Amino acid sequence: MNEEYPVRTTYVGEEYIQEMQYGEYLVRALPSNTIDDFNRYVVKISSYSAFDRCKSPSFVEQKDGYIYVKFTHLHERPIFDVKNKSLLNSTDTEAIIRWIIDFAKCIELQICPPFPVYSVEDIYTYAGEFFFLPPLLFDHNLARTVANSEYVFAAPEFLKDGTYDVRSTMYVLGRLIEFFDKDGKYEGLTSKMTQPMPELRYFLFGSENDEKDIAVIENIVNRIESFLDDTSDKFNIIQLKTNRYDRYRSLLMEIMSEISRKSNIILAGSMFMNVICEILYRYGNQMDSASYYELSTCLYSVCRFDNIIPHVIQALEKLESVTIAIDDLENCDTFTRKFLSYIRGDEVKSKITVITNNSSTSNLTIDIEKEFFSDEDNWTDVERSVDANIFEDRKLQLLSILGQDFSIVEVEHLEKIIGEDFEETLGKAIKLNIISKRQSLYYFKAEMWNLLYERLPKDYRTNLHFELAKLMEHGRSSYIFSFLRSARQYEYAGKRLTAAVLYMKSIKWNLEHYVLSPTRIVDMFKEIYELLKSENRLDSYSFNMLRLKFQYQTGQEALSSIPIFDSEVTNLISVFKPFVEQKYEECIEKASKVKPKTEFEKYEIEFLQNYAYYSLNDMVLDEELLEGIVKKLGETNIVSAQLKSEIFWLIGNSIIYSDPKRSSIFLAKADELAKRFNIMYLLIKINNSYGILYDGQSLSIVYFRKALQIAIEIGYNRRTISSRYNFLRSLLYFGRLPQLREELKRVQRIVSMSSESNNTERALLLNITGFYYIYEQKYDKGLSCLTEAYNIEKELGLQHSSLRTLVLLELICGHFENAKRLVLENQDDAAIGIRGFDYLQKLILAETDDEFVNAWKGYRDSKINLLREEILYIFAERLAKVDPEGFLREVHRWENVYTVEQARLSLFYVLLAKYRYYDVIGNNLRKSLTDWELCRLGRVMDIDHPFLRDKNCKQFRNNILVSFLEVFKFIDPNISIDDFVRLFASLLFDAFFVDEVYVNVKDEKLGIDYTFSTAKSLPDGAFFSLLPLKIKLTDKIDEDCESTIYMSS
Repeated sequence: MNEEYPVRTTYVGEEYIQEMQYGEYLVRALPSNTIDDFNRYVVKISSYSAFDRCKSPSFVEQKDGYIYVKFTHLHERPIFDVKNKSLLNSTDTEAIIRWIIDFAKCIELQICPPFPVYSVEDIYTYAGEFFFLPPLLFDHNLARTVANSEYVFAAPEFLKDGTYDVRSTMYVLGRLIEFFDKDGKYEGLTSKMTQPMPELRYFLFGSENDEKDIAVIENIVNRIESFLDDTSDKFNIIQLKTNRYDRYRSLLMEIMSEISRKSNIILAGSMFMNVICEILYRYGNQMDSASYYELSTCLYSVCRFDNIIPHVIQALEKLESVTIAIDDLENCDTFTRKFLSYIRGDEVKSKITVITNNSSTSNLTIDIEKEFFSDEDNWTDVERSVDANIFEDRKLQLLSILGQDFSIVEVEHLEKIIGEDFEETLGKAIKLNIISKRQSLYYFKAEMWNLLYERLPKDYRTNLHFELAKLMEHGRSSYIFSFLRSARQYEYAGKRLTAAVLYMKSIKWNLEHYVLSPTRIVDMFKEIYELLKSENRLDSYSFNMLRLKFQYQTGQEALSSIPIFDSEVTNLISVFKPFVEQKYEECIEKASKVKPKTEFEKYEIEFLQNYAYYSLNDMVLDEELLEGIVKKLGETNIVSAQLKSEIFWLIGNSIIYSDPKRSSIFLAKADELAKRFNIMYLLIKINNSYGILYDGQSLSIVYFRKALQIAIEIGYNRRTISSRYNFLRSLLYFGRLPQLREELKRVQRIVSMSSESNNTERALLLNITGFYYIYEQKYDKGLSCLTEAYNIEKELGLQHSSLRTLVLLELICGHFENAKRLVLENQDDAAIGIRGFDYLQKLILAETDDEFVNAWKGYRDSKINLLREEILYIFAERLAKVDPEGFLREVHRWENVYTVEQARLSLFYVLLAKYRYYDVIGNNLRKSLTDWELCRLGRVMDIDHPFLRDKNCKQFRNNILVSFLEVFKFIDPNISIDDFVRLFASLLFDAFFVDEVYVNVKDEKLGIDYTFSTAKSLPDGAFFSLLPLKIKLTDKIDEDCESTIYMSS
């Protein structure tokens, strides 16, 4: 079975087998200059999944001048040897022709898109079945060079001018049929398909034998349409009940083709990934570019369901009605079930109809066998020849040991144990309709499986399950697939606790290696729960601790309706549980009572206690204690390194505002460790912290985006919320308001549609939305958002950050007395005594001018940078009277700072403060100049602000050169090298929209060697490329002084 597969040269390029982490792959390589747009090419070659026999790419990559298309390899072999000009022995050419005709039928019915070139080399076989690669060649220049081969078929019009349509495909497939039709049996059909002139070609897939099917199809379509016309339900399931999967699939193509005349269609088959393929192929032109890119990326690389589902829902919402065909709704994959849970709720306003061959909750059932076919019609010729002795076939019985569904890898394991080849047995079972194949799995008919399985002696079954489990446990990709299958075999063998342990090991491994998505892991927790429940072991410490670690790391709850079991009030769980549940006061209290069993557990508890204290008070409980712990922790394993990196991050994050320089040192240590040990979830937090640390530079947007990208990459959708919050906050302050509005919609969609969303995330979203309304001075909308956020924070016992925002809303919108009342009512609340609010309180509550001036000067001369623009704006009139010179100096100071930092919204409010000042003192000339500046800046930001509503600002445009000149005009000549390099890097990001920047400045005489980098690595050599942008320049002023700049997108 494991015959060596040599490198094969095909008409488009080399073909070979590659072993990867996820299994074995068949790889086709073709020149990258044969495609124009990589993502659209991948969508095109992935658009044939609706044809059962066509393999879909698992991965596609572009490198070194080639496109590598990778398909899961399930032991298929090419049916034709071009070198020897021979078919594989025992190849059933009649069966091949029937499948080619079915392929043509899919194209004719517009179930799959047309294509211009195909080859005999694209067809494979295993266990008597045939499989087709999707068309890969769409470049007519390459087609011209290979079209002289007798094994490659290309439409003449494509070779001539590069055009093709359905008739072109009919020509190609007609020639392919001719190749196998040595007896001329199909000459009548192929002669019509292969006419030289496209307009003379046609394909008739209907024949005398199909007349009954045509009548059946018309009847079914009429009944479906009549039912949907009569129902007001937005979500319906229609079951085409049949025991014959082949008949269901055959009828389905024509039924969906007819339905497509009135409704949008999606043929999902048995995998959620097909939904993405279909949406992109059929409705990609209706999608925004960001969603199209996100979804198309999933077709050629690993992606996470939790991150892409919002884009899928968004695409469906644009369609008035959608009919989705899903094979076997009762047994579909996890992601299809979760997808259905979204679209049957209120998230999608479209009318959704699901057509399936198996559902227990259908709104309409059409029994195909009973209503349209006689008993005689329900049997194939092969099935009629079967006698009852087939169930005595020992090898068929042995296949049943693998379960009702199984993969080719499991067949391999069975062959190793039994010492026999099962390909022929598998082929026979498929012919007899005992087993069917869908995508990469084989499925027994339930009743057939039971008959075969029960014929094996019980003890023999148990032993064989146990042997298979042990073999699979150490198989290829054990923690991804074989490991999980091994657990299932242990279940069959009656070893439930062993199975549970395997599932837990797999989850632990995935929490360190980020292979499976949180959705898949939650399903595994459900399996473990049932296993432990059956053994009365729900008190398992490992199980409950693993649930808490999963929730802490992903932000997503597993088994939310089932409480965490905690038999001991003094163990680590008793501290960890309230922390994860955000009951920080309880966490701190329990941490002081707990009795740790080991020194390491003690460190974990002290970390959690300090983290909980920080979450409530914006500072750690005992920084000296934490620093002592990291000195004792080693870096020899991921567990110790993880805690050490977490502590570095916590200390650094807690002093970001009070001591940025020390903060950067701790964050750098956390970053180095997290990268070395690939602690991805922590890198999300670290990059968020870097974004806050560099809050005054547009560089912060880069870090927040990086945090967001990591969260998306590993599928931690819950962790994208905090990253998106910070990202949104940066977009707000840097005045990128059109982008902010789009991102707000995106985040609102994610939070509203996710069943795992929690109120903490909702509070964060409401808070940043409230900020947006504050600065556009939309009082009622802001008040509604922030009041709801504040109520959530009070209910959950969180820090009342929305209270601070409510105070700002009242002040900026001119309701001073409301703000004063809020401050007086909440003077004891820690939330309004931090981050500059202690100074703001004094300014609000100052009764006399002397009290006010003292409070103002204390704030003005402090090191606090927060609230500068807000305080200048809010108190502009009063400050213009009591400290005009000091006020104007501050305005000029922060005007310079925010101009250099490109913090446009902050600058806008400083200019508003200046405008108010000139209005108070009656300087109309400077007031007019400031008005002009505000108009220009408001136009650049596209802000909807009351100050601008009656002004004509259309003549102003955003000009990157003007922005650069402004920065260098206002830059402080005493700026440090570090700050200048970071500022320069920010400008590069702003100007060129790059993903990576590296800047190094070195001067040996002055002892300067500073590097700023967001790049993973620095390539060798110098280069300059505009498409894609990739530039590396080195400038050496003299032998002691040089600089290097690298950026790429």
